[in-house]
Amino acid sequence: MTIETKIFERGNVLVSNSRFVIGNSTYPVRNISYVKSEIQKPKRLIPALSVFLGVAMVLISILTISVSTNGLAIGIGLIMLGAFFLVTRKTLHNILIHTNGGNVKAVSSPDGKLVAEILAALNSAIVSHA
Repeated sequence: MTIETKIFERGNVLVSNSRFVIGNSTYPVRNISYVKSEIQKPKRLIPALSVFLGVAMVLISILTISVSTNGLAIGIGLIMLGAFFLVTRKTLHNILIHTNGGNVKAVSSPDGKLVAEILAALNSAIVSHA
């Protein structure tokens, strides 16, 4: 019987030589074939189009003979909404684990350093278990 040794523990993540626990999910290390990381870039097309459309509405509202306050307000609102989503959307770093049941996205975080630490701990656990 082997003694469980913690390799990494932070928040709701635990990696030991025998199991990987993330939140309420537990994966036995012996069932994990491999792990890999991926970077998921946010989609920014719609927020950028919102800003572009807002700028166009503001310019049209200002340049027309009778200034349209409704068009101006809607344009400013679109600019603010688009800018908000452009700034707040973050790149996500994911860990995918391959088990007997298939691929699972086990971890997803904007903190790339944390994901790298978890990935290193998982690789260490897989090697020590082999």
